[in-house]
Amino acid sequence: MESAPQNARERKHQEEQQQPRARALSASVVTEALRPLAAALDAAGVGVRWSLGLGEQEAVWRLVQRHGVSALVELAVHRTVPGEAPRSARYWLKVWSDLDHLSPAGPGATVVPFRGRATTAPAASARQNLLAALDNLENRENAR
Repeated sequence: MESAPQNARERKHQEEQQQPRARALSASVVTEALRPLAAALDAAGVGVRWSLGLGEQEAVWRLVQRHGVSALVELAVHRTVPGEAPRSARYWLKVWSDLDHLSPAGPGATVVPFRGRATTAPAASARQNLLAALDNLENRENAR
């Protein structure tokens, strides 16, 4: 019984020593090119577990080049619930890849995006998508 508090102190000391190593490890797996994105996500409160292969890191870098850090962070913030456990960078890569498939909104758009913002209720999103598709068809018919 006398050794129990001593063991607890030793365990706490070991955990404190391991935390900086864990942070250093997670920071070291992000390439220099992705550090601004990682820092912006961290500042926005979006937890990311960075464990991407080189090809995946290159894909994220290309998305940063096409859309910018702020667009990727904004999308991640909208898809994150406060207090949620960090998600893998592979998850975010798939989410960010959707940016390449969204069409520009406005007149003349020929593709209707089917994914709404995370803040939109699914029923409302489906309704909006249907209305947008009908408007698109009507515009095509009027153009003929």
